[in-house]
Amino acid sequence: MESLHTVVTTAASVNDVTQTHALLHGREKTVFGDAGYSGADKREELKGKRIDWHIAERRHQVKALPGGQLKEVTLWLEHLRARVRARVEHPFRVIKQ
Repeated sequence: MESLHTVVTTAASVNDVTQTHALLHGREKTVFGDAGYSGADKREELKGKRIDWHIAERRHQVKALPGGQLKEVTLWLEHLRARVRARVEHPFRVIKQ
């Protein structure tokens, strides 16, 4: 895992996904992001990139799933993704404070 290399700040009204290309250096093979980055893989500036995207599902989509094995597996996968994202959230907390 590489270290933090880029920070982009914008107004609160700017969607996170619009800045995805500015956060990548080009050698990424895997990208983890919160639900604010949904659709990043479909953006024009990122088409053709061979990246394994792990973007969190929107909360309402997970809640809308019927109970059962699919929902349990989805919750488990979301938990695993969140654990990885939590490791990189710490530097941002330090920067903000």
